[in-house]
Amino acid sequence: MNKLYSYSLIVILLLITIPSVSAFSSRSDDYYLTITKQVADSHEWSYPSYICKDFTWDLMTKLNLNGFLSNKRIGYLYPCSQSNYDRFKCKHEWVEVWVGNNQLSIEPQSGRILTEEDFKVNYKK
Repeated sequence: MNKLYSYSLIVILLLITIPSVSAFSSRSDDYYLTITKQVADSHEWSYPSYICKDFTWDLMTKLNLNGFLSNKRIGYLYPCSQSNYDRFKCKHEWVEVWVGNNQLSIEPQSGRILTEEDFKVNYKK
C-alpha cells in the first residue's frame, strides 16, 4: 500500500509540475514562424560542419520543445549539382510541422514554407 501511495504522489507531482501540450497551444499558431526564422538565421550552410540535416535537427527540436508536433522528412532536392550528387546523391531533409489542423513542410535552411508546386518541381518525397 505504501508503494502505491508513493507512485500516486509522484504521478500527481509530475502532472502539476510538467506543463501540458495544451499550455503551449495558448501561444499563437504563428509562433512556429519565429522559431523557424531563428533557426534559419542562426547558421550558414557549410559542408561538412553544418548542413541540411543540422538545420532540420535544430528546427525540429526547437519546435517540439515549444509544443509543436514536428518530424523530419528525407527526400530529394532538384536540380542537383554534381558536387551535391557526389556528396549526398541529391538527398535532402526538411521539417513537417502540425500547426492547428494543418501539416506544413518547411525548408529549414531558409525558413520558407514549401508549397504543392515545390513538391511537383524541386522536392521529391
